[in-house]
Amino acid sequence: AELEENLKSALLAGNLGLGAQPAPQAPADDGLDATPATDFSTTHLQEAGVDEADVVKYDGEILYLYRPAEYGPRPVDDAGSALAPGDPATPGAPARVRLLRTSEDDLGVTEVGPILLDEQLGAVDGMYLLEGEAPRLVIAGHHAGNIAWLDFETASAWSDGRARVEIHDTSDPASPTREWVLEWDGWALGSRRIGDRLYVLSRFSPAVAGWTPYPQREEDAEANRELVENTPLAELLPTLSVNGTERPLLQASDCLLPNPDYAGGGEFIAAPDATLTTVTVIDLRHPADPRSVCFNGSSSGFYMGRESLYITAWVNPGDTVLHKFTLAEHTAEYRGSGRVPGFPGTGNPAFLMSEAQGVLRVVTQLPRTRAGDEEELPEGEDRGIHRLTLMREAVDAPE
Repeated sequence: AELEENLKSALLAGNLGLGAQPAPQAPADDGLDATPATDFSTTHLQEAGVDEADVVKYDGEILYLYRPAEYGPRPVDDAGSALAPGDPATPGAPARVRLLRTSEDDLGVTEVGPILLDEQLGAVDGMYLLEGEAPRLVIAGHHAGNIAWLDFETASAWSDGRARVEIHDTSDPASPTREWVLEWDGWALGSRRIGDRLYVLSRFSPAVAGWTPYPQREEDAEANRELVENTPLAELLPTLSVNGTERPLLQASDCLLPNPDYAGGGEFIAAPDATLTTVTVIDLRHPADPRSVCFNGSSSGFYMGRESLYITAWVNPGDTVLHKFTLAEHTAEYRGSGRVPGFPGTGNPAFLMSEAQGVLRVVTQLPRTRAGDEEELPEGEDRGIHRLTLMREAVDAPE
């Protein structure tokens, strides 16, 4: 009931609710195995054993190269007919993954078979290789489109996203086949893989059919209120599709609510938020039943190590709240939150965070002045100053 009230109040008020704080959960054993070493380079990693999505992957024999769609006129053959769009060398071809067999003899490559991607996977974040007796190529991304930077904290901008994960059987590189397609409501912020588990962070805001955005007349505003109040909670939560079969991505009981007693959230903790940040865990060998957990609040980035996931959220007057989750075998479980001054960058904040022996290290940038400061920060570069913060979980009473 409280989650439903938060979502509906935020939809009607247009309040972004920055820095919403989930309630604490019990710890869990991660039970994760180390990633086996190889005698060739697959891709560069920030954390050993934590695979990252990339547009180029290599398994020691096959080089997988993602190539985005190309638009514009296509060349013609001698008869004046346009060349087939499926030809990997043809401009105007759809997005695809090229499979290139490498040769140690002449250091050359031979194309063995492309994977053509349909338009539903309009924006690819990267690929993963699942090796073994049944090799698989995993492609992660979302439907076409991107969130403009100026709209990043606008809840309504996140209402039409659709995350997507494809799993392809590459046992025969010359004839790869698509086995699984998983899609769910929300924009994918990023992903990581440990062993057979894929962790995807996404952000979602509900949309109500018939809603009038930015109503100028009182009757339109009243119609919006009536629509929202009469919409069941289930229709405000994200849905999941596995090979075309639709079902809820999660239940209300899978979501954590803001904690109004959390001192690090400031005045924004009490404000309703129309955003759900979701962590979805997919067993890539058995992907039919992914597990998701969410919290009712916004997010701006993440960092993931071998044992923990940290999700960042901006709060005024220029600070960052971090939510910590431990990585379990089939899910991620909330442990606590903390707050640091400044922002850990806007491009990829993961590269400004790392964890070792239970200590999180965060580098943030502080503006030259911050609201609430009695004095200006020390003179320096126009971009402000940088700060290193070390954080450890409070075992006795995590917030």
